[in-house]
Amino acid sequence: MTIIIYAIYLILFLIVLFLCLYFPLRLVSSIISDYYGAPYVALPQELVEQIWQQVPVNPGSCIYDLGSGDGRVLFEALKQYPDSLGRGLEISWYPYFLSKWGIFSKRLTNRILISRKDFFGQDLGQADIVFIYQTRKLIERLKPKFLSELKDNCLIV
Repeated sequence: MTIIIYAIYLILFLIVLFLCLYFPLRLVSSIISDYYGAPYVALPQELVEQIWQQVPVNPGSCIYDLGSGDGRVLFEALKQYPDSLGRGLEISWYPYFLSKWGIFSKRLTNRILISRKDFFGQDLGQADIVFIYQTRKLIERLKPKFLSELKDNCLIV
């Protein structure tokens, strides 16, 4: 009987711990996202699948996702194009941890690298495809970076 009580206490403790960490992490993540110019908005999975069905991806392509969120765009790209590599850049903690967990749970650690960095400070020269789902204002700020760093044949989605 006491084992059951301890198990219930452990479950309750884990729930409280999760809630104590979850909401502050979401709040801080939201503040960071707003400061850098774009909130975290997850694309619907069906839309992500449709996007990658339309994009021509060559074997061995390096796919970058700027503001990679929870990683779903890269997960789907590598699911449909297993010979490709994924690189994600995400500044906010909450989606970054979600994407790291997804990489681990889907066993993609050797094919996807997600960095918690600002994409303005990163070199995009290795990208064959750049996926970006951001605000128009942020995309305008990225144009000079794209023109100076991306390959001539790089596809921006």
